[in-house]
Amino acid sequence: MKTSPIPTFGALLALFLGLACQAADSGDIHERINNAISRGKVGAAVFASYDQGDVTVYGYGQTRPDQSREPDGDTLFEIGSITKVFTAILVQRLVEQGRLDWDEQISSYSKELPFENESVGAITLRSLATHSSGLPRLPDNFSLGDILDPYADYTRSDLNEFLRSFDPDSLSSEQVYSNLGFGLLGSIAADAARMDYPAAIEEYILAPLGMSRSFAAYPQQVDPNMASGYSDGAVMPAWTFDSLAGAGAIVSSANDLMRFIQANFAADAFGVHGAILATQQPQEGYDMALAWQMTADGEGNTVHWHNGGTGGYASFLAVNPAQSKGWLLLTASSDYAEVTNLGLSLLAQPPQAQTIDLAPYTGVFQLGPGFSLTFSERDGQLFGQATGQTAFPLTQQGEHVFEFAAARIRVTFATPVEGSSAGIEFVQAGQIINAPRVEDELGTTEREEIPLDSAVLNDYEGEYELAEGVAITVSVRESQLFIQVTGQQAFPAFAMDTDRFFLRVVDAEIEFLRDDGGYVHELILYQAGEHRARRLGARL
Repeated sequence: MKTSPIPTFGALLALFLGLACQAADSGDIHERINNAISRGKVGAAVFASYDQGDVTVYGYGQTRPDQSREPDGDTLFEIGSITKVFTAILVQRLVEQGRLDWDEQISSYSKELPFENESVGAITLRSLATHSSGLPRLPDNFSLGDILDPYADYTRSDLNEFLRSFDPDSLSSEQVYSNLGFGLLGSIAADAARMDYPAAIEEYILAPLGMSRSFAAYPQQVDPNMASGYSDGAVMPAWTFDSLAGAGAIVSSANDLMRFIQANFAADAFGVHGAILATQQPQEGYDMALAWQMTADGEGNTVHWHNGGTGGYASFLAVNPAQSKGWLLLTASSDYAEVTNLGLSLLAQPPQAQTIDLAPYTGVFQLGPGFSLTFSERDGQLFGQATGQTAFPLTQQGEHVFEFAAARIRVTFATPVEGSSAGIEFVQAGQIINAPRVEDELGTTEREEIPLDSAVLNDYEGEYELAEGVAITVSVRESQLFIQVTGQQAFPAFAMDTDRFFLRVVDAEIEFLRDDGGYVHELILYQAGEHRARRLGARL
């Protein structure tokens, strides 16, 4: 019997190295951010740029759904994995003090751990900072206490237990993005500084640079000028961190991050500038520096950058040392791909603006049985959306040719005849698919949300077994339903009928099934097919 693959809710992630991106000027950035807000993909955003000492900051949207306050340079956002850059700089400062060594093994800094596998203990700090340690993205004892705050309950004892017992046949030196690796690096740095990670980041980087509004551990008092986390129409809670703080714990503002960007170009009395430059040196054998990703601008200058994302925030930061320029984008959004694509779009020189007639390209094209790609126009931008996946923006690169560089997608439309293109050549990562145009009914459908009493939502809470070792967890927080597949983050789901919901982050629906007594005992996930999941612990 042929089985369907287990679906994933993840958006396209722009974590590739050496991307060639479409160019954009700041005016285009403003328009695209406003378009994303009008489409409900972004709740609040701040774009800021640094150009040889000149700083500009722009705010968009509103900090919270119940407020009309526009975000500004002091508005706080979670910056997610941009934290990794700060972790590497912290380590470098401790290296300069003789407390750490990039090429020392982790066993030297964890003497109390009896590593079951000697090769794990031999992992170096440098390999952690280049994602080449062989450690997985997350540890296998990573359990979700709160699916909407996944890192909060992973303690130092959990981390030590994983390291002690981790026993792979071999450790690969290939680059594999690892939040675990940077969490470990941050813990080692904090130990060397003889304080916890938030205090170490404060003392060694934030305070010296005057980043007074930034922190790596949430204070007890909620800051009134912090943007609410946001994901496709739903407010998302903040993420908190324990032992893996070095991977993504920092909260910051545009004004503070402009001080950080300036420190890339000007010496300071504390030595932070020198530590930043040291982390930006290319690492032999890898197309990256220490934590920093690298690519070239339109003139061949090296640009150092990193993106970040938590449950309700997406961000991007880049510096161009050769031109003394930098820019950042902070958003309340879970659309990491579009935010990263937008940040990378400033790498090259802007092309001449031109008006494009997108009508010949809109419609549905069949990639395979039951799998199609729908193209639509939104505010002058062409978007593509594959069955069961999220929509992505495309930019014209030539006659009838469009790209989404962040995911290495290239679409070439057949020359339009009578105002319509009859087919496409779809290319991603070397795979080529020729797809004919089909009826619009076979494409992605538009859905409308309806209100549903919160008491009804409580009927659905629980775990549903999708496959062996894979479950869908359904939870409710503040009258919002959330769906999470094992190993993925939680996404909001919206009612389209009683017992029927849809996701905005991807083209997917969830139907809950009740028995004769009204008890929800099963669900069906509609995403590239039908996938049934029985409720675990369901009453008989």
